[in-house]
Amino acid sequence: MNKACDLFELMLKLSEARDSSAIIDAFINRMSSIFQLNDFKYHKSKPEVIDEHIIEVAEGDRHFGFITFNREALNNPEDERIIKNAVKLFTSFLGKLQILETAKKEKESYKNLAEEHVRELNQTIAEVESSRSAAINLVEDVQIEMEKRAESEQQLRELKEDLENQVKQKTEELQKRIAELERFHQATIDREFRIKELRDELETLKNQAQKNV
Repeated sequence: MNKACDLFELMLKLSEARDSSAIIDAFINRMSSIFQLNDFKYHKSKPEVIDEHIIEVAEGDRHFGFITFNREALNNPEDERIIKNAVKLFTSFLGKLQILETAKKEKESYKNLAEEHVRELNQTIAEVESSRSAAINLVEDVQIEMEKRAESEQQLRELKEDLENQVKQKTEELQKRIAELERFHQATIDREFRIKELRDELETLKNQAQKNV
């Protein structure tokens, strides 16, 4: 197989990897084999080398390390340009994987937060139902007691209104909590759509890499 086919196979393998360590190991080992470079190495921090050529593995404000190799060991002057382009794709795969990992963590965080809100909402609903039931029972008890004591209808009406206001207040609080959960749910859905966009972007990059090789 020629270098172009080997590089295409390598980039396809990198695009399917889901672990940064696996991407780095596969890239270094395969590039060393393709270009017959025993000193083709990856460094997490900038190495202190004199004779070797250094390529920074970075994309925007994201930095992933450095690649070093002996330029003089290349069999073809054109190989250096090919190696630099391969490093760019390698960097892009690391960047997309980092984005996906961050999105996954954020998704899990939002999921936990949503579950916490659901628990709080269920607790609030239970409290409101309990308060409502207690209020109804209290109204019934008061009505019986008022009838027994033959107190005025006006006193009974005022007590009922006060209890109804309490029930209304609790109901309004519940509605506010429900609205808050709905807004949070919408935000979670938006985050899911963003994750899907990132996956589509990665798929587009994979297709572009296949076309460019």
